[in-house]
Amino acid sequence: LVLALTAAGRPADAALELDGIWSDSPDRLEYIIAGAEIDVTRGRPELAAEKLAKELENSPGNHPITMAYANALMKAQQPHIAEEVLIAQSRVLPKDPGLWYLLAEAYGLANDIAGVHEARAEFFVLNGNFDQAIKQLGYALPLVRHNFQQSARIKQRLDEIWEMKGGT
Repeated sequence: LVLALTAAGRPADAALELDGIWSDSPDRLEYIIAGAEIDVTRGRPELAAEKLAKELENSPGNHPITMAYANALMKAQQPHIAEEVLIAQSRVLPKDPGLWYLLAEAYGLANDIAGVHEARAEFFVLNGNFDQAIKQLGYALPLVRHNFQQSARIKQRLDEIWEMKGGT
């Protein structure tokens, strides 16, 4: 109910519902994240990011908290920090499509268009859509033509995706 009220743009009602259950288990991850989502919906993403950062100090690398933290950072107009958080998390859980989707958004907000395409490519790979992944990397390649390392990394990933696709 708390999540539904938050999604419906009723953060005050959501906060009341959350207050009614939070006292039973104040350390429950679901309640902490729901509280942060309420803060974001109320237009206080900085507060949500601050609360979630503290939780990450207690649970470094916790995936749900990290994802909520990155989302709050993006809403707080801090996409570069969200980008760093998500890149680090992608090393821990590289097979989470939601992470790559959120990372593409962070890159977009940070105006890193090549990064958008690379993250989208990973999202598509994880969803088995190799053709779209290849297209995304094809869009990224000309944007990094003056960066040898990034260009080489994209070309290597293209080769890997073609191999996954079956070499066709």
